[in-house]
Amino acid sequence: MRIRYSFSFAPHENVVLPTGEHVPLYRVGQTISGVARIVAIEQIKINGISVSVGYRIKGTCNPEEAFAPVGGLQLQYLEPNVPIDIPFTYVLPPFGPISYKGVLMTIDWMVRVVVDIPWAFDDEGFAIFLVGSA
Repeated sequence: MRIRYSFSFAPHENVVLPTGEHVPLYRVGQTISGVARIVAIEQIKINGISVSVGYRIKGTCNPEEAFAPVGGLQLQYLEPNVPIDIPFTYVLPPFGPISYKGVLMTIDWMVRVVVDIPWAFDDEGFAIFLVGSA
């Protein structure tokens, strides 16, 4: 792992999972905002960084995902131990989909950061949040 990702969300409700993890909870139609932080462990040549918000459906159904770009930077290098903060804001759709975790399918909402690395697989980090009905 050559890049570390962390995410902070603006004040909001939280849900505490049985594991003790606090997960942000939003309602359909609300605005999600925060900051994505990227820190490289070593110098890395890149084409840029993109931040998007969206959902991923997986399970026995056909996999589907929909993400909207909410920020990014055009850089040539990530320098070691130099944090890069990218703010993001996104208005959740008023009609869902809402988060769901079942036997046959799962709908996960997330903030996703993709670092475009030339001639290599892109590096990706994400933070899950929950979307409930109004």
